[in-house]
Amino acid sequence: MNVRFVALLMLAGCGPMIDVRADYDTSADFARLRTYAWLQKPSDAPRDPRINNDLLDSRVHAAVNEELHAKGYAESTATPDFRVTYHVIVKEKLDPTSYGYGPGRWPGAADVRVATYEEGTLLLDLVDGTRNELVWRGSAQARIDPSRSPQERTELIRTAVRRMLEKFPPKR
Repeated sequence: MNVRFVALLMLAGCGPMIDVRADYDTSADFARLRTYAWLQKPSDAPRDPRINNDLLDSRVHAAVNEELHAKGYAESTATPDFRVTYHVIVKEKLDPTSYGYGPGRWPGAADVRVATYEEGTLLLDLVDGTRNELVWRGSAQARIDPSRSPQERTELIRTAVRRMLEKFPPKR
């Protein structure tokens, strides 16, 4: 087996696990979409500094713009065919770990330890520019690691956005 291929597989396994999904309006005509603009966030949106900050905002905007431009879409504020917005959700999750049998234990007995961690979800919404209705939503979930460097955070967002937009436009 090729040594470079094995090394690439090992590196791929070291990256964060990202769960990506997409949903869309089956009656929407995605073939007519050519231009987009960003939707403004509502001023009454929850203000969580972990997710409402300029660093995250610029990373998401750059990643989405890069992917949409690569797919041939042009940004246009005049009369865009669709508008783009995103949402971020952070939830605390439980990670139970059980430790099997040991000396003096009966079958079925185990020690259970529960750790908590945060999971982040990035939702990417595409809204029809004429009807002002949601026509496509992508979601990406990953465990949040506060020790990630700014470069790692940027790459995580780029990977999540790329993987979400691989599913756009939907195949009929």
